[in-house]
Amino acid sequence: MLKDSDADVRSSAAFALGDIGAEAKTALSQLVPLLQDSDVVGRGDVAKAFEKIGFSLQKKANWVTSQELDIAVSNLESALKFVAESEANFSQ
Repeated sequence: MLKDSDADVRSSAAFALGDIGAEAKTALSQLVPLLQDSDVVGRGDVAKAFEKIGFSLQKKANWVTSQELDIAVSNLESALKFVAESEANFSQ
């Protein structure tokens, strides 16, 4: 669904993953490319999904293995780096 040709489907999938929270940690790497989605609403839903998953991981850190947490943090860092680069390009 994250690779669907319909922007609404991609957006809804990202939104749903955010609602799932920490359990959706394995989808983080698939969400990173969607930060470049042509649909502005979809990009917003992807960013919100990262926020929700990140906060959920923080709350459930005691139940996540260190390897799972490392992977999730790495994917979150990739997303933040992309957002920072996009902001820098936008302000120029």
